[in-house]
Amino acid sequence: MKLWILSMILFVSAYAQNTALFGTITGVSSDNMLNVRAQPNYKARKLGALPPNAYIGIAQCKRVGQSRWCHIYQITQNIYTDDFQSGWVNARFLKPLNRGYVLIEKRKNNCFYALQCREDRCEVVTGASYDDRGNIVRLQTEWMDRKYVRGDSRFGAASNDMDGYCTLDQRLEGYAHPK
Repeated sequence: MKLWILSMILFVSAYAQNTALFGTITGVSSDNMLNVRAQPNYKARKLGALPPNAYIGIAQCKRVGQSRWCHIYQITQNIYTDDFQSGWVNARFLKPLNRGYVLIEKRKNNCFYALQCREDRCEVVTGASYDDRGNIVRLQTEWMDRKYVRGDSRFGAASNDMDGYCTLDQRLEGYAHPK
Protein backbone atom coordinates (compact mmCIF):
# COMPACT_ATOMS: atom_id res chain seq x y z
CA MET A 1 0.00 0.00 0.00
CA LYS A 2 2.81 2.42 0.93
CA LEU A 3 4.57 1.67 -2.34
CA TRP A 4 1.37 2.39 -4.32
CA ILE A 5 0.88 5.74 -2.50
CA LEU A 6 4.53 6.68 -3.10
CA SER A 7 4.26 5.80 -6.81
CA MET A 8 1.08 7.91 -7.15
CA ILE A 9 2.79 10.88 -5.45
CA LEU A 10 5.76 10.56 -7.82
CA PHE A 11 3.45 10.27 -10.84
CA VAL A 12 1.44 13.38 -9.92
CA SER A 13 4.64 15.29 -9.12
CA ALA A 14 6.25 14.31 -12.44
CA TYR A 15 3.08 15.25 -14.33
CA ALA A 16 2.94 18.70 -12.74
CA GLN A 17 6.65 19.41 -13.11
CA ASN A 18 6.86 18.48 -16.76
CA THR A 19 4.08 20.49 -18.37
CA ALA A 20 5.89 23.37 -20.04
CA LEU A 21 4.17 26.49 -21.40
CA PHE A 22 5.78 26.29 -24.83
CA GLY A 23 7.69 23.83 -26.94
CA THR A 24 9.76 23.66 -30.08
CA ILE A 25 9.41 20.66 -32.38
CA THR A 26 12.67 18.72 -32.33
CA GLY A 27 13.96 15.34 -33.51
CA VAL A 28 12.16 15.63 -36.87
CA SER A 29 14.28 15.70 -40.04
CA SER A 30 14.22 18.86 -42.13
CA ASP A 31 12.32 17.09 -44.92
CA ASN A 32 9.64 15.68 -42.61
CA MET A 33 6.71 16.86 -40.46
CA LEU A 34 5.48 15.90 -36.98
CA ASN A 35 1.96 14.47 -37.01
CA VAL A 36 -0.57 15.95 -34.59
CA ARG A 37 -3.08 13.35 -33.37
CA ALA A 38 -6.68 13.50 -32.12
CA GLN A 39 -5.79 11.36 -29.09
CA PRO A 40 -2.51 10.67 -27.27
CA ASN A 41 -1.74 7.61 -29.38
CA TYR A 42 0.38 7.26 -32.54
CA LYS A 43 -2.46 5.28 -34.18
CA ALA A 44 -5.08 8.00 -33.53
CA ARG A 45 -6.54 10.06 -36.36
CA LYS A 46 -4.10 12.60 -37.81
CA LEU A 47 -5.30 16.21 -37.37
CA GLY A 48 -2.40 17.94 -39.05
CA ALA A 49 1.37 18.19 -39.09
CA LEU A 50 4.00 20.67 -37.96
CA PRO A 51 7.44 21.41 -39.43
CA PRO A 52 10.71 20.97 -37.54
CA ASN A 53 11.46 23.83 -35.13
CA ALA A 54 7.80 24.95 -35.02
CA TYR A 55 7.11 27.00 -31.87
CA ILE A 56 3.86 25.94 -30.18
CA GLY A 57 1.92 26.27 -26.94
CA ILE A 58 1.46 23.31 -24.60
CA ALA A 59 -1.85 22.97 -22.75
CA GLN A 60 -1.05 19.80 -20.79
CA CYS A 61 0.99 16.62 -20.83
CA LYS A 62 0.19 13.17 -19.55
CA ARG A 63 1.72 9.72 -19.40
CA VAL A 64 0.17 7.08 -21.64
CA GLY A 65 1.80 3.69 -21.13
CA GLN A 66 5.55 4.18 -21.42
CA SER A 67 5.22 7.49 -23.34
CA ARG A 68 4.40 11.09 -22.46
CA TRP A 69 2.04 12.97 -24.75
CA CYS A 70 1.33 16.70 -24.80
CA HIS A 71 -1.77 18.51 -25.99
CA ILE A 72 -0.48 21.37 -28.13
CA TYR A 73 -1.90 24.40 -29.92
CA GLN A 74 -0.65 27.05 -32.31
CA ILE A 75 -0.01 30.46 -30.78
CA THR A 76 -0.81 33.83 -32.32
CA GLN A 77 1.52 34.71 -35.19
CA ASN A 78 3.00 31.20 -35.31
CA ILE A 79 0.50 29.76 -37.77
CA TYR A 80 2.06 26.93 -39.74
CA THR A 81 -1.04 25.67 -41.58
CA ASP A 82 -4.48 27.22 -42.01
CA ASP A 83 -6.32 23.97 -41.28
CA PHE A 84 -4.39 23.10 -38.09
CA GLN A 85 -6.35 21.79 -35.12
CA SER A 86 -4.93 21.51 -31.62
CA GLY A 87 -4.09 17.95 -30.71
CA TRP A 88 -1.55 15.55 -29.23
CA VAL A 89 2.12 14.91 -29.98
CA ASN A 90 4.62 12.62 -28.32
CA ALA A 91 6.67 14.66 -25.82
CA ARG A 92 9.93 13.16 -27.08
CA PHE A 93 9.55 15.50 -30.08
CA LEU A 94 9.26 18.63 -27.92
CA LYS A 95 11.95 20.83 -26.46
CA PRO A 96 10.11 22.39 -23.48
CA LEU A 97 10.29 26.12 -22.74
CA ASN A 98 8.79 28.01 -19.79
CA ARG A 99 9.72 31.60 -20.58
CA GLY A 100 7.54 33.80 -22.76
CA TYR A 101 4.34 35.79 -23.09
CA VAL A 102 1.26 34.33 -21.44
CA LEU A 103 -2.44 34.91 -21.08
CA ILE A 104 -3.83 34.64 -17.57
CA GLU A 105 -7.34 33.24 -17.18
CA LYS A 106 -9.82 35.87 -15.92
CA ARG A 107 -7.39 38.75 -16.49
CA LYS A 108 -7.38 41.16 -19.38
CA ASN A 109 -4.44 40.67 -21.75
CA ASN A 110 -1.64 42.96 -20.67
CA CYS A 111 1.74 41.65 -21.84
CA PHE A 112 2.20 39.23 -18.96
CA TYR A 113 5.52 37.40 -19.24
CA ALA A 114 6.40 34.09 -17.56
CA LEU A 115 9.94 33.90 -16.23
CA GLN A 116 9.81 30.28 -15.09
CA CYS A 117 7.58 27.42 -14.03
CA ARG A 118 8.24 25.03 -11.17
CA GLU A 119 6.04 22.08 -10.39
CA ASP A 120 2.50 23.41 -10.95
CA ARG A 121 3.16 27.15 -10.60
CA CYS A 122 4.63 29.83 -12.88
CA GLU A 123 6.35 33.07 -11.93
CA VAL A 124 4.77 35.81 -14.04
CA VAL A 125 5.86 39.43 -14.41
CA THR A 126 2.81 41.54 -13.54
CA GLY A 127 4.51 44.93 -13.58
CA ALA A 128 7.80 46.77 -13.73
CA SER A 129 9.33 50.03 -12.57
CA TYR A 130 11.48 51.97 -15.03
CA ASP A 131 14.15 54.65 -14.80
CA ASP A 132 14.00 57.85 -16.85
CA ARG A 133 15.69 56.11 -19.81
CA GLY A 134 13.08 53.33 -19.93
CA ASN A 135 15.28 50.66 -18.34
CA ILE A 136 13.72 48.25 -15.86
CA VAL A 137 14.89 48.86 -12.30
CA ARG A 138 12.45 46.52 -10.48
CA LEU A 139 10.05 43.75 -11.39
CA GLN A 140 6.76 42.84 -9.76
CA THR A 141 6.12 39.11 -10.09
CA GLU A 142 3.41 36.76 -8.94
CA TRP A 143 3.41 32.98 -8.68
CA MET A 144 0.30 31.63 -10.42
CA ASP A 145 -1.23 28.19 -10.70
CA ARG A 146 -0.09 26.66 -14.04
CA LYS A 147 -3.67 25.72 -14.99
CA TYR A 148 -4.56 29.44 -15.32
CA VAL A 149 -1.54 30.32 -17.47
CA ARG A 150 -1.56 29.81 -21.25
CA GLY A 151 1.36 30.54 -23.54
CA ASP A 152 0.96 32.99 -26.42
CA SER A 153 3.06 35.42 -28.45
CA ARG A 154 3.96 39.11 -28.22
CA PHE A 155 0.92 39.83 -30.42
CA GLY A 156 -1.54 37.55 -28.63
CA ALA A 157 -0.59 38.82 -25.16
CA ALA A 158 -1.19 42.48 -26.04
CA SER A 159 -4.48 43.84 -24.75
CA ASN A 160 -7.20 44.79 -27.20
CA ASP A 161 -6.71 48.49 -26.55
CA MET A 162 -2.96 48.30 -27.27
CA ASP A 163 -1.68 49.11 -30.70
CA GLY A 164 0.97 46.66 -31.87
CA TYR A 165 2.66 44.11 -29.68
CA CYS A 166 4.41 43.56 -26.36
CA THR A 167 8.10 44.43 -25.95
CA LEU A 168 8.68 43.50 -22.32
CA ASP A 169 10.92 40.55 -23.28
CA GLN A 170 13.47 42.88 -24.87
CA ARG A 171 13.63 44.98 -21.70
CA LEU A 172 13.76 41.89 -19.48
CA GLU A 173 16.85 40.64 -21.31
CA GLY A 174 18.50 44.02 -20.73
CA TYR A 175 17.52 43.85 -17.06
CA ALA A 176 18.70 40.24 -16.62
CA HIS A 177 21.95 40.69 -18.60
CA PRO A 178 23.13 44.30 -18.29
CA LYS A 179 26.04 45.34 -20.54
